Amino acid sequence: MYPYPTKDLDPNLAFAIMGEMAKMTTEQVPELKPDLPSFTSCNFKIGVNDYICVATIEFKESGVPAGGTMDAADFSKLKATIGNSRRFSELKAIAELADSFAWNKLVIAVDVENEAIDWHLVAEDLVSWANIVPLPRAQQINEKRVRMALPPPPQYSLASMQSAMWVLECEESCKQGTAFDLVGYGTITNAHVVENTTALKAFRADKPTEKYSVTVEKQNQALDLAVIKIEGGRAPSPLHNANTETMQMDHVAVCGFPNFRLGDSGILSPGIIVGTRMKSGVQRLLTNAGIVAGMSGGPAIGADNQVIGICVTGSDNYQTTRDTEDQSIIPVEALDLLG
Repeated sequence: MYPYPTKDLDPNLAFAIMGEMAKMTTEQVPELKPDLPSFTSCNFKIGVNDYICVATIEFKESGVPAGGTMDAADFSKLKATIGNSRRFSELKAIAELADSFAWNKLVIAVDVENEAIDWHLVAEDLVSWANIVPLPRAQQINEKRVRMALPPPPQYSLASMQSAMWVLECEESCKQGTAFDLVGYGTITNAHVVENTTALKAFRADKPTEKYSVTVEKQNQALDLAVIKIEGGRAPSPLHNANTETMQMDHVAVCGFPNFRLGDSGILSPGIIVGTRMKSGVQRLLTNAGIVAGMSGGPAIGADNQVIGICVTGSDNYQTTRDTEDQSIIPVEALDLLG
C-alpha cells in the first residue's frame, strides 16, 4: 500500500482508512470497541490533483460506504483553507476546519508525489486523530459504565466509632481489649477480655489518664460475649445495631484498639464478609479485614455505619493477619442470647 497511486484513491482510500482503523481497534483496544466509531462504514469525499490529496471522512454506524470525488468548488475551498498544512496537528488547529474534526470524522491532507501519496503519513495521522479525539471519549464512556456497574464504596465514619469506643486494659496481665456502647444493650465487649475485672480498667483513647472500674452485668464464655458497666464513665455517642441480615461479600469495617499505645486514635479497617464459621452454636462471620490483638470486643460495622457484629479473633499483629483465615466477628444478634 506504500506508495498509494492516485488513480486508485476514489473510493479505495476510504476503504483503506476504514480497514486501518478497524485493525487498530481490534488489535490494540478491543475493550473500547463498543464506544468507538464502528469503522465499517463512512461517508467520504476525495479530492486530488497533481500536488495534494484531500479526503473528508465521517464514520457512520451502519449502511454501505457512500461518497466519491469531491466537488471542484469544495476542493478549491478546502485547498485554500488548508494552505501548506498537512499533518493532523496542523489541520486541527485551523479554525475553519473545527467542524470537520470530531469523535467520528476528520480531514486528511497529504502531498502527491509521482502520482502517489505516502500511506505511512495517512496512517500516522489516523493514529494521532484516534489518540486525541475518539479514544479519550471512548475511555470516558467505558469508565462511566464501569463505575455505574460497581457499587459505591461505603463512607465509613471513624469519628462515630471513636465516640462510642473504650479501651479496656488489665495492668496485672498486660492484656488489652476494646468495648463500645450500643443502643439498647449497653457497653459490649468479649467475655475473654473481662476475665479479671478486679484489675480491669476502662478509659477513653483521648483521655488515657481518666480510668474507670469495670463490672460485668452479663457474660457467656461459650459465646465469648459480655455486657459490662463502666463505673462513672460515659461515651459521648453510642452506636446502633444494623437490624439487617449480613450476607457474604457485604462490606464491613472492623474497629478497635490494636495493641493500644498512648496517643493511638483507634482504627477502622475496611474489608468484606468472606464466609461464615460455626462456633458455640453461632454462625460467626469471617472477614478479610485485619483483626489484631486489642481489637477484641470492638464493633464491626456495615456499609451504613451501624453495628453488624463484635470483633472476636484475629492475629497478634498486622504482619501475621494473612497467616490465619480466622478473622472472626460475632453477629450482633447473638447478644440476644445473653438474656
